[in-house]
Amino acid sequence: MDGAKTKAHFCDKLMTWRRTKPLSSDGNDFVPKTINLNQIKFIQRVIAQTVTPSWIKSVPRNYGESNAGSIKADEWRTLTTLYLLIALVLLWADHPADEHSARLLGMLDHSMALFQAVILVCRYTMTVERATAYRHLLKAWVEGLTVHHPHTQSHVKRPIIHVAFHIYDFLLLFGPVISWWCFPFERAIGYLQKINTTDRVGGELEGILTKSFLRGATLRRWLRRPDCPDIIKQFKAIFDRAFGQRSEVVGTSPPLAKDGDRAQYMFNGTSFSRASMHLGNSIVLYYPSSSASTPIAGSIEQNLSHGEETSFIIRRQAPLPPGQSDPFLRYHPYFPAQTYSSKMQKHH
Repeated sequence: MDGAKTKAHFCDKLMTWRRTKPLSSDGNDFVPKTINLNQIKFIQRVIAQTVTPSWIKSVPRNYGESNAGSIKADEWRTLTTLYLLIALVLLWADHPADEHSARLLGMLDHSMALFQAVILVCRYTMTVERATAYRHLLKAWVEGLTVHHPHTQSHVKRPIIHVAFHIYDFLLLFGPVISWWCFPFERAIGYLQKINTTDRVGGELEGILTKSFLRGATLRRWLRRPDCPDIIKQFKAIFDRAFGQRSEVVGTSPPLAKDGDRAQYMFNGTSFSRASMHLGNSIVLYYPSSSASTPIAGSIEQNLSHGEETSFIIRRQAPLPPGQSDPFLRYHPYFPAQTYSSKMQKHH
């Protein structure tokens, strides 16, 4: 058994070494590996261990493996605006100063330029400053592509990069990307595909799809009308939970019959939970006073209801120990992540 393990270990080492060598004698098709298997495993651990609010959609925890399947566009957005950023900063930004670490930091800055550009266009509001910053970051990424990945010099130039620069014009004309991206149309197509057509063709199919879609749209519109009867409005929350997407279910929790602590409080569709119930929904950034200009991180310990009002008791996250650097500060303000201690402060 020990001999078999030794042989397997030797074969694994041999294959790892072979993957770092050219595929042919001239070496023209050799592309150095930026991410190895251990780093892929680290990214998977970041995905699995990162505590997130319930409104952040999940991504494949086996990212990087063939059985992860085809990653959807919205999953790529979550990966490139959250998980990959955390993983790569932790992998490449905190190393001793040497030639290899300088190369990794350069590749990190190059990757972060693209990731920050994605973060900017996915904001719910848009300004000229943000649109200009997007174009600047995209330009930095394009210019650094052949510098940090020299093998791309021989690649065919893709028109999609040229199109990406025109997103700047669309941001100024039409506002945030969320106002005009194609996800709602793709969702409508998915909805139409689920309608039972009873295999009818020749015009009847189109009629069934159109009528079914319009009935649902008309009902939703009617439920949102100000003159909708109150008795029907009371069933709207049930209707949304039964037939709407989770992200569409909005509302505010009603007052408690008796004042006191509550495990969860919903405000305009956002859930605030105490840490003992859902840690991800308890972590918040808040201003400790009306005069404070910088928010601080904390975790909700109690949701206290007093009639129509609800207040939170929040315990602050402890800051980093003195002298310890935060690698995420390098990418402020467009990726405003910050490192705190894993411990909580004693006072609220």
